[in-house]
Amino acid sequence: MSFEKSNRISGELLRNLREAKSMEISAIARRVNLSVAQLRQLESDRLAPGEKALFYSEAIKANAAKKVARALGADLDALVAAQDSATATATATTNDVHDKQVMEDLAQLLQKQARAQQVGQGRAFFRVKWLWPVLALCVVTALLWSFQKSLFEFEWHIAAPATPPVSDALTVPAVVPVSEAAATVDLPVLAMSEVTSVSPAEALCTLEVTTAPLKASAPNKAGKVVYLVANVDTSVCVQDASGKKIAVNLKAQESRSFFGAPPWKLHVGETAALQLFFQGQRMRWPEGGQKSFTLEEVPGAY
Repeated sequence: MSFEKSNRISGELLRNLREAKSMEISAIARRVNLSVAQLRQLESDRLAPGEKALFYSEAIKANAAKKVARALGADLDALVAAQDSATATATATTNDVHDKQVMEDLAQLLQKQARAQQVGQGRAFFRVKWLWPVLALCVVTALLWSFQKSLFEFEWHIAAPATPPVSDALTVPAVVPVSEAAATVDLPVLAMSEVTSVSPAEALCTLEVTTAPLKASAPNKAGKVVYLVANVDTSVCVQDASGKKIAVNLKAQESRSFFGAPPWKLHVGETAALQLFFQGQRMRWPEGGQKSFTLEEVPGAY
């Protein structure tokens, strides 16, 4: 047997022969004078990642495989022929499978191309089918719009009134002079009383009359405060020594305090309508219907 043929013995075939003989790998290793690791490397056909080759060359590895096959009682020529036949069959099967896959892929590609062509034709037909109706609709719309515009212009020319002629010279009406007597209008003159409204209290402050003196009989305070209480609605004008006047319209039960320097002048509407308090006591109005008074402070150590 040549070296080339012995090199074709696969590790899988050696393992199948050993297992068919029901022999341990260690027993075969002792018989062929190889280590168990070398025999395992022969049966595996390839090195694991990081595994170190236990044979110095492929030729030595092929001779070792031949020795193992002989130790297992195999006919090397028949073994190699069977292995070549199996390899050829596997290759043919692989080629057939590959060719079949190629044919299937080619058929699928042709089907996709046919479908794409049909879709493209359908789209083109759709575009052509709808192109003419759209164009016809556009033409009809344009004709209708043109006809409607012409009809409107015709009706407008019929209904439009004739424009009256305009004379070259414009006639301006003469201005009629107005006499001064006609232009003068007498307006009524309103009296001051009708224009300006004065309250009763303000009217009291305008009085220029003689006042009656009025003093406290038992004073206990200085005369810097005048205190008034209204029994009913009334008016009063109060003036201090500085000449400052205060006009007040009081409501019923309303009270008011006035601060200043004595002597004070009071102008009241009705004395019966007011209660007067000065220098810490209630003052009594004198009889006789007097309505203007001068409050004089009674000096003392207050």
